[in-house]
Order: sequence, then C-alpha cells, then structure tokens
Amino acid sequence: RTFTITRVDVRDSGDQPVSVYLKEWPQPWKPSKTMRRVLVGMWGQDSSAYHGRRVTLWRNPDVKWSGQAVGGIEVTHASGIDKQFSVMLQVTRGQKKKFVVDPLKESAAVIEWSNKITQAADIDSLNSIGKQLASLPQSDRVALRGPDRKSTRLNSSHSQQSRMPSS
Repeated sequence: RTFTITRVDVRDSGDQPVSVYLKEWPQPWKPSKTMRRVLVGMWGQDSSAYHGRRVTLWRNPDVKWSGQAVGGIEVTHASGIDKQFSVMLQVTRGQKKKFVVDPLKESAAVIEWSNKITQAADIDSLNSIGKQLASLPQSDRVALRGPDRKSTRLNSSHSQQSRMPSS
C-alpha cells in the first residue's frame, strides 16, 4: 500500500528512534534500522525534507530478528527518485543483502483517488467511492492499482528531532 509522509520524528534513544507519520494511516510507521538506512540512502539525512514524499510499504514475512523469521515492513517504491535505487546492507554478521526500491510513478488521478479514500467520513462514502472506481474502464483501474503488495499494521510513538539516524 502506498502512503504519504506527513512528518518524521526522531529521538536519540531506544531501538526504534524514528516515527514516520503517514497521511493514510492513523499510527506511525517505525522503520527498522535497515529501512532507515534505505531512506537515508535515497533521500538524505534531513528527514524534514521527507514531508509529502510517498512510499509503498509491504510486510515481508522473511525478515528475521534474532535469527527468527518474524516479518517486517519494507519499502518497495518511493517518490523523489528518478531511477531504481539499490544498496547492499548487512542483515546478519557476515551476510549482506541487496535492497531495491523502484521509483513510484503516480499520476494526478492516483493521488486524487487516494485523497478521496483518505478523506471519506464513513463506510457509505467509501462504498460510493468503490462504485465510482468500479465504473472506470479496466485500463484506468489497472493504472490506479499500482504496485501489488500487501499492506500491514504499523506501530505508534512520538518524538521531536529531524535528523534521520542511519545507524
């Protein structure tokens, strides 16, 4: 699912010092150290510049923590990059993995429909939007669908600074 970043809060302490607030989700995304390194590699350390950027997030069930596959949220697509971004990052001692993020190509129509869905006040409004979307030609529905990735539930917390830690 694709989200718009509204703000990023950074703290100096804890295992999850970064909270990324998303327009389309009530709770902040708390990226892992690896995903923080991906974000910094793509967009730089000034997290205040992330406002308005968009990311497609998905739950990768193969992400490991302490040697166990517990799943984790990864970035698959991002706005603000002109070409595919890739970086080799350490995932375990002595083992690196290539992380790839593709450019997010969205039309004004995609953003407009996303805003309508986000601003829907109740289930009746969402049902109405669904009917409108269903009446679009197949080619338009495919263009609006975007990357086919699963969404996931995100965690919550708050903080104040704007420099994104990369390590």
